[in-house]
Amino acid sequence: MDGNLIRHKEIAKSGRWTELPFAQQVANIGSEVFRAGKWKAKGKTERAQNAADRALELLDFTVSGMLEEHRNPRELLRMRELLCDYFYGEN
Repeated sequence: MDGNLIRHKEIAKSGRWTELPFAQQVANIGSEVFRAGKWKAKGKTERAQNAADRALELLDFTVSGMLEEHRNPRELLRMRELLCDYFYGEN
């Protein structure tokens, strides 16, 4: 994932992401993960990587919000690790 490229610019600037309920945040992340898996299965590597990048970015927004609220994001960080391994590792 290219850490310098923000794919969800409007969300990042407005802070709107943290206003969404946690369940809706996770649902949006899940949609991007589903897209990434679908494209990976079809052999569309670039599209899969773009969707995985978007999922990780949204996940990072959620983790940042949790840290600001002094909540433990351990499970989300584990999910991030698994996603990175699946989409960018040797699996």
